[in-house]
Order: sequence, then structure tokens, then C-alpha cells
Amino acid sequence: MATMNKDDMKRALFGTYPSKEIDTSTWKSFKIGDWFDIHPTKAYKLTNRDLFSEDGINPVIGNSSHNNGITGYSNLDTTEANIITFSDTTSGTNTMFYQDMKFIGYPHVQGMYAREGKNIVYNKYTALFIISSIRGITRKRFDYSDKMNRDIISSMEVKLPEKNDEPDWKYMEEYMRNTLEMAQKRLYVLQSVFSCLPSLTFI
Repeated sequence: MATMNKDDMKRALFGTYPSKEIDTSTWKSFKIGDWFDIHPTKAYKLTNRDLFSEDGINPVIGNSSHNNGITGYSNLDTTEANIITFSDTTSGTNTMFYQDMKFIGYPHVQGMYAREGKNIVYNKYTALFIISSIRGITRKRFDYSDKMNRDIISSMEVKLPEKNDEPDWKYMEEYMRNTLEMAQKRLYVLQSVFSCLPSLTFI
């Protein structure tokens, strides 16, 4: 039977992938609305009864803070993909997600669309970086009497890595890609440790 002490456990869970604090001293503030056109997603003007189907295959993005915003499924055609979405009926950014798959929009769900003429790298990794930045500056800002909406988000300024007076999309993409890879490695270690728990003796 294998043995593991507390120090071994700590090294397995945390010691393999050291974290590094980001130096944001050279970052620049950018106005969200200068880079993204925020407006309602494309939605069918139907009742929920006609929109959703028990055997539906296409996700409907609604006013949910769970499951990447998916509130149900439909057999109607999808309307769009590859944008950040959020609900303007909630009190924070907990409904803000990146949709990398085709989906169907829903009333009160806003989409962040890359502005024409802007050199934006808009993908899963840069979108997650933007979402994280927005959540960081809006934490505890909104409540049910002061709800988040597209006008507030459009006028908001966030600090981002900068290159040639523009957001450094390559840096954001690489940073978030590495962060997700590290998270996957940590998850793998956790799963490996817990799968061995029945046969481990801690000393």
C-alpha cells in the first residue's frame, strides 16, 4: 500500500505549478465601447413554450448565471456564435460568458460584438481575459437597484496590456491559454490523487 505525508500532498497539489503575479504597471486603460459594439443578441419573438423543446439540440442563452448562460435547448436555427454575452436583468457580471458554439439569443441578453475597423483578436482566450478584467472592476458594484446594462459596460474603462497604443491581444491570448493549461494540469493532479485515496496511507 502506497504512503503519502502532508508535504507530499502539498507538493502534488500546489508545488508543481508555481503562480506568478502579473506586473500591470505598464498596462493602459481602454474604454470597452471603443472596441466592442454592445447590443441585444438575435432572439426569436416567441413564447418560451414555442421556443424551448425537451428534445432540442441548439442552446438558448438566457438570463442565467449557470451552465455558461444556457437556459434550455431548441430545435430552431441558431442565430450567432463567438461573442461575449451577458444579461441586463441581473445585478452583476455573473451572467457574462463567452459563447464559442452556435447559439440562439434571448430577450435582455446582450452581445459584445467586435467593432468594424478595429484590429481585434476575438477568441475564447482573449474573451475570457476581457471577462475577467470586467469582473475584477465591477465586483460588488451592482445590486438590484443598480443593475448592470450595456450602456454602463460600454462606458467602462478596463486596464489591459498595451502594445502600440492598442490592447495587446497576443499577450492576453497567450496568458489565458497558459492559465487554462495550468488549471487542467492541476485538475489532473487532483483527480490522480483522489483516485489513489483508497489505497493511500497518510503518515
